[in-house]
Amino acid sequence: MNSELLEYRAAVFRNSETFLLNYKDAFVAFGEVDHFLTEYARVISKNRSRDGKSLVGLIPLLMVVQRQSRNAFHSLSSYQSYQTWVLFRPALESALIMGKWIDNPDNFNIWKNRDSDRKTYQNTYQGKGFVSRSLSCSEMIYSVLSRINDDFMHANPSYYRRHTTVMEIDPENVGMYVSYNDLDEDHLAHVLAFLHVFTFLVVKLGELLSALFDAVKPPHAELDKLQSYFGPRAIGVAQGSEAHKQVLEELGLWPNKRLQSDAPQAARA
Repeated sequence: MNSELLEYRAAVFRNSETFLLNYKDAFVAFGEVDHFLTEYARVISKNRSRDGKSLVGLIPLLMVVQRQSRNAFHSLSSYQSYQTWVLFRPALESALIMGKWIDNPDNFNIWKNRDSDRKTYQNTYQGKGFVSRSLSCSEMIYSVLSRINDDFMHANPSYYRRHTTVMEIDPENVGMYVSYNDLDEDHLAHVLAFLHVFTFLVVKLGELLSALFDAVKPPHAELDKLQSYFGPRAIGVAQGSEAHKQVLEELGLWPNKRLQSDAPQAARA
């Protein structure tokens, strides 16, 4: 049996346990928002929209959002943020697809016929065409997807440099390492970014569905609560590193005003 593989699995498990000790509040915050996706699916399954239509076709996309978000959070809780964003990407894409379907039911057929009509699909589901009227702030959500595409989906020079370390061991030997786990300071930036963008996404999906179903209430309070509670830590991370500030803003969609030291939540903390 491969002992190195067993050691790796043990390290992942140990990291998960360490995360619960260091970030219990992050675990709780994720769970408090995650259940809204289940509630959205329940409402859709039991009700027709205000114009009398059944929209059960949205439920599988909501379930993908939830599955990928949970998988992404599991990787985050193992101190592997590089994998977190790869797993979260389909959640963002599923939300954007929902917006396109609500914009125009014909977009469903374009999506379904992707393989037979690539050009129409690309015009509708790529680039600026992927931004929808129905999903509020979809251009911001798409910007996160684009950032993930650039920084986490390909072994480009920045990805290579981010994970590779070269150290001189002695005058005749050099050690080369590829990181499997985040450094603590990097990890905190990605924890705060993920929690914020996930909550932001769930709020925007709630807004989309509340325009269709009376029973859906977007969890705006959860986003305000998260910004207030984690804001002081986000400010510290942003002030400590420009790269970490970019993670918070470009991946996490933290508002710049919330990352200023004179922001309201810092005064209350």
